[in-house]
Amino acid sequence: MTKPSSINAGASVVSQVQVVPESENGSGASGLQTQLLLQILEALHRQNELTEELIRLLGRTARQRQHQLRSWQSAHPELSQLFRRASQVLQRAQMAYIQRIAEEVVQGGEDLQDGEFLLQEFVDRFGPRLAHLNGMLQVFSHLGAEESA
Repeated sequence: MTKPSSINAGASVVSQVQVVPESENGSGASGLQTQLLLQILEALHRQNELTEELIRLLGRTARQRQHQLRSWQSAHPELSQLFRRASQVLQRAQMAYIQRIAEEVVQGGEDLQDGEFLLQEFVDRFGPRLAHLNGMLQVFSHLGAEESA
C-alpha cells in the first residue's frame, strides 16, 4: 500500500511516496512487491540527484561562457559593435538567399520530387553555402550580442 510522505518536502513529487507493507507479517508476494517498489523509489531518488547535478553543471558552464563573452565584449567594444552591425547585414543577406532558394524550390518542385539527381544537385548547390552562412551569422550574432543587465 502506498501513501504520500511529508518527510522530504523539498524533494520532487515523483519521489514523495512511502511504501508501507499492508501488514508486518505480509505474504511473500507482498513483501517482494514492497522490496521492488522500494528499489524503484531509491532509483528515482538517485535519478533526481543526478538530474539536479547535471542542471547545476550546465548552469555553471553557461554562466562561465556568459562571463567570458561579457569580458571579451568589454575588452573589445568596437569589435562587438562591428559584429552587431555585420550580423544585421548578414541577416538581411540570409533572408534574401533563403527567399531565392524557396523560389527555386517552387519553380522546380515537380522535378525535385521526381528526380533524385536533381534533388542532390539542389542540395549540393545550396546546402553548403546556407550552412556556412548560418554558422557565420551565429558567430557574428553571438559576439555582437547586446549586453544584458
